[in-house]
Amino acid sequence: LSPGKPEHHENLDYRERNFRYVRAMDVLARQKAREIVDRLPLAMLSGPVLDVGGGAGSLLRALQA
Repeated sequence: LSPGKPEHHENLDYRERNFRYVRAMDVLARQKAREIVDRLPLAMLSGPVLDVGGGAGSLLRALQA
């Protein structure tokens, strides 16, 4: 996630590729999480929350903020 020449991902191991993928998905999810939370009737929410937004818990973090 830095400006400049794109890196060649074939030189990265699985763990690093996976980490970068999750981080990128989290960036996208955080951009929408606040908008989603603002539209939810929070007073009516109770019980467990399943965050399937694609980021690393971005929606849940926005709900807790």
